[in-house]
Amino acid sequence: MTIESTMSTGDLATETRRALTLRHIEHIRAGTTDAHPDGVRVIPASEYTDPELAAAERALMHTVPLVAATSSELAGPRSYRTEMLFDVPVMLVRQDDGSVKAFLNSCSHRGARLLEGSGEIGKRISCSYHAWTYSLSGELKSVTQPAKFGKVELCDNGLVELPCAERYGLIFVMLDAQGEMDIDAYLGDFGPQLALCNLDTFTVADERTLPHDVNWKLAMCGYLESYHVKVVHAKTLAAAFIGNVSTHDAFGPDGRHFRTTWSMNEVVDMAEADDVEAVLDGLQYAPYNTVLYLWPNTFITAPDFIGIRFINRLFPGHQPHEQITHYRTMIPAHMTDDERATVEPFQQLTRTAVEEEDYAQVPGINRAIRSGLRDSLLVGENEPSVTEAHRVMARALGRPNPDRPVAPGK
Repeated sequence: MTIESTMSTGDLATETRRALTLRHIEHIRAGTTDAHPDGVRVIPASEYTDPELAAAERALMHTVPLVAATSSELAGPRSYRTEMLFDVPVMLVRQDDGSVKAFLNSCSHRGARLLEGSGEIGKRISCSYHAWTYSLSGELKSVTQPAKFGKVELCDNGLVELPCAERYGLIFVMLDAQGEMDIDAYLGDFGPQLALCNLDTFTVADERTLPHDVNWKLAMCGYLESYHVKVVHAKTLAAAFIGNVSTHDAFGPDGRHFRTTWSMNEVVDMAEADDVEAVLDGLQYAPYNTVLYLWPNTFITAPDFIGIRFINRLFPGHQPHEQITHYRTMIPAHMTDDERATVEPFQQLTRTAVEEEDYAQVPGINRAIRSGLRDSLLVGENEPSVTEAHRVMARALGRPNPDRPVAPGK
């Protein structure tokens, strides 16, 4: 058990804010940023174009916990929500005891979809095709006109249940009915970092699906570095951030989950103060933006300076050059209308930054790689999370690190 795991969430929030702010102050004073110890790296273009690798990544994601929904989307007993995770129709149902179960959204009779969208269940889950019914926990309860249908054992024909767990305001599902999920082991010491987001007190304000003809790892890398902020986000976020000053920390088994933070302008004034301890003691909010990478495909942006959260899930498509991003904006559940009006401009600004600025960069990169005229991409030592994200995925697939050092003379 780590020291962090024994702290209350409030104490951990205070200590984390102080420690990270000090790191940002030290970077500003030294003109540095967190750097990868291996320096500048070269990523082969095949990491984004190889169809066998793309298929292996998709297959891997069927065997690990994925974020399927937020807790607030199943607000009470008998509430349900349906999701498509890759090509798998999933049905989440809050049980009478408050727990959540996940099922394949498919009737045991002829496979019809059972529920659509979200809502509340009455006494039974009923199939709209032939009216077979199921309990909330997935048992088959009735067959329409059983005498004519023929003999079928109710106890042997319940719904296909998927491993499911709920932690820190998130609902996790594994797309393998025979799999076993130990969510606490999976998260490891990343759990307290998720707790700091307080997602269980937030509700979804906006939800979007963003398909793009790009490799999912190219889209992913934009969430992992602040090198681009002053250029790409010149009309939106750049005014608040220093740019190219960030921290990187790894958590969980094999260091697969990341926390990266990006310096905001306030750090410059803090770095000029004579008494740094007084500055740290007087912190009202973190002078940086926090991005959590919940491996393998979820990003949680949790700015401390405004009551809003963003959850982005990136899913590889059927082809190496396809991906889909599911984008949620979350606000505190008990926000007043006036408070909502206050955060709406920032919500819109961030949405523009992601959809019209970040994602506008990636198709051009993807086309250049697919042209066959460039065989690799460079990743700077100032982008450690990008290098490590590629390494973590490679290790999970039993592959060697895909990156290599820059060749002499380059």
